[in-house]
Amino acid sequence: MSVHKVSEKGFNAQVDVYSKARPSYTKSCSESLLKNVGVLSYDNEGEVVIDNDKKILEIGAGTGKFTEILVNYIKPENYVAVEPSEGMVDKFKEIFGSRNYDIIKSDATSLPFDDESIDVILMAQCFHWFANEDSLKEMHRVLKSNGKLGFIWNLPNEQIEWISNYRATFQQYEFENLPQYRKGLWKNVFDDQSLFSNPVPSKITFEDNITPCSVDMLWEKVLSRSYIASRGEEEQKMIKKDVLNSLGEFFDIEDENLIIDLQYLTDIYFCDKL
Repeated sequence: MSVHKVSEKGFNAQVDVYSKARPSYTKSCSESLLKNVGVLSYDNEGEVVIDNDKKILEIGAGTGKFTEILVNYIKPENYVAVEPSEGMVDKFKEIFGSRNYDIIKSDATSLPFDDESIDVILMAQCFHWFANEDSLKEMHRVLKSNGKLGFIWNLPNEQIEWISNYRATFQQYEFENLPQYRKGLWKNVFDDQSLFSNPVPSKITFEDNITPCSVDMLWEKVLSRSYIASRGEEEQKMIKKDVLNSLGEFFDIEDENLIIDLQYLTDIYFCDKL
């Protein structure tokens, strides 16, 4: 099993929107992930220390939303990415090519690397799309004996009423049986297997990712979702109308200067190769 067909079609259809609309990751959560997978530590004065002997693979790098953070810590020679979407690979190269950060068009079930050649595999906002036995076997193959997996996801804080209402409005258009992260189905692949330890969540809940958004930006965030991006123009217009109506229940969306703070919660997990 390779990349999910809905994600492949949807993300190819709206590459520029995805690159613009998807949230980035804060310094605190990014450093926590790198620390938990053994790439980052702190000296006695609290300064960051990076283990430059480790080779990092980012799977499902997309247009490089998490890579934007990684380049502040990881040297190009210690980093490589794979991404199955041709459009996203092209966008990644446009953004990072001049800085010599490499990306290869491939997916998690067919990694173009030697056995035991990678120290750490990182996956941002993507593992739920390829949480299957073939992916685990392939990641296990390329990781060194003490290798680690690190996962990170941003999720809008649905404890805030307008966010809950906003998300419920477009989530009703999800295709049946989509393996969305929030459903937790990705964890099932770690049951009854001996390749990796069970993913351990970070003990910290990261709440410091707040993105000021215009109404147009909030719609673009909806449009960047694969199951919306893959639909026809007329369907998208109907969905946009519903989304704007939901926002209008809480805000004066006719105000051209309106800026709405969208808060994300960030989840981190990590596990070891067995």
